[in-house]
Amino acid sequence: VAEGSIGLRALDPEAARRLGDFRSFFDARSMTLEDVWEWVLDTERTGKLSRDVFNARMMGLGWSYEEVKPLFALFDVDGQQDVTMDELELVGLPRRPVEKERKVSRRLANKEKEREACQKVLVEFIGYLNRSYGNIVRAWRLGLDADGDGRLTFQEFCNACKKVGFRGRQKTLWRALCAKGNSSIGLGELDPEAFQILEDFRTFLEENYRTLDDVFERVLDADRSGRCTQEEFLVACRDKLEWTGNARKLFGYLDISMRRDVTIDEMEFLGMRRRVLDRKSVKQQILERQAKDRAEADAMLGRFRSLLSQRYGNLVRAWRTLLDPTGEGKLQFTEFCARCRQVGFQGNLKALWISLDADDTGTVELRELDGDAVAHLEDFGSTLNVFFDDLDTAWSCCLDTDNSGKVTFEEFQSCCRILGYRRDPRALFRYLDVTAEGTLLITEMEALGLPRAKNRELALQLARMRGHEARSEFEVFLTTKYHTSIVYPWRREFCSQVPPEDHLDHSISAEEFCRKCRA
Repeated sequence: VAEGSIGLRALDPEAARRLGDFRSFFDARSMTLEDVWEWVLDTERTGKLSRDVFNARMMGLGWSYEEVKPLFALFDVDGQQDVTMDELELVGLPRRPVEKERKVSRRLANKEKEREACQKVLVEFIGYLNRSYGNIVRAWRLGLDADGDGRLTFQEFCNACKKVGFRGRQKTLWRALCAKGNSSIGLGELDPEAFQILEDFRTFLEENYRTLDDVFERVLDADRSGRCTQEEFLVACRDKLEWTGNARKLFGYLDISMRRDVTIDEMEFLGMRRRVLDRKSVKQQILERQAKDRAEADAMLGRFRSLLSQRYGNLVRAWRTLLDPTGEGKLQFTEFCARCRQVGFQGNLKALWISLDADDTGTVELRELDGDAVAHLEDFGSTLNVFFDDLDTAWSCCLDTDNSGKVTFEEFQSCCRILGYRRDPRALFRYLDVTAEGTLLITEMEALGLPRAKNRELALQLARMRGHEARSEFEVFLTTKYHTSIVYPWRREFCSQVPPEDHLDHSISAEEFCRKCRA
């Protein structure tokens, strides 16, 4: 437990030692699990061994009856009074190379099957897009990349597939496109050739022109019609630009309207910068005004936080004492304004509210005032909840160990260290110490959100239980429930997702151990 994890060696050291001796005995003779089973134990090839046969085989190797007798019970996981080779995997002896080769072959076969499935669904998807949109670039621009940011996450990709009407296996298709394990895909993964043609053309233009507007006005839109037909585009690429790429394919990628002409807006997809106008657009003016309002709101929030910190020591104490004394957890605008006037804040309350209620829910919470403090409180509450069912048990077991009714910082710091709390205990103590008296009461700890005990006497009784007593009670519970040694419940309940050969050396965190115990 000192290393932060719990394994069979911590739960049942004697059982772990016996299993380790069994493994070491055959490891020293360079024997695999198959060698031990076929040459030593199951020499008659029956597939299983009774207790008497197992004992006889092991005693024939020089083991004493006292050593062999408990060993059989550790291997007999299902309690059928016999053991199989699979049950011996617990000790982690090496397997024969041929078995490993078969596993490798199966993995390779599965990989090949997966590759073929990926290739098949990718071909289906590309064909579907070409039939529906004419080419992949048009499908990307009109159907897949709805927000135009150039990338798709897995969720966005699944939504896009539904939008365009593709009903193939989306997860397999995603694996085919994300062969390198990327978290998003772009046009380059769907149609590398088209992506490269577009990139080459953009690079070529940027080497010769400052903006897309310059290219369109000087080269493509000679008649100032606002459009460039396919014929004009092909002639311009060949004679004016002297671009050697495939201009016909390129035009098809740019002509998303399929009217055999392109506008400068359609060509924005290339990613070239546009000409900046001196006069600000209405949209730009709105954005600048919004940015100014946001800056004012943020400044107002800074002033408000400074005032509360000066008056109350920290924002959590201010929230619990002034803003939310009833502990409801959130404030509406009218309540918030009343509290601000009460503390004497003279700033723009509307701007302050906008800054706090960034998600526009109509209420504000402590999280929006001091997110870091909330993280401290939630982490500590979660830590206590791992080990204790209610606040009273946690208080009596770990915090108020001298039953004085209050907890000093030294006691609190010791509790944090024992429980493995990783954040700053001094800051957390200040957040909980609402009265600023330097000690904590159990009522102040209620802010953590843990339920109070239904039976406070039982909570005190659990608190008085010493470590060895709790462990003894736990062992009795396991052996009574499963009618066997601790090895069986360890393998069944704590190692259910772990390969059998790793059960002996497997360990889990304290949090996971407590969760499984409650389950």
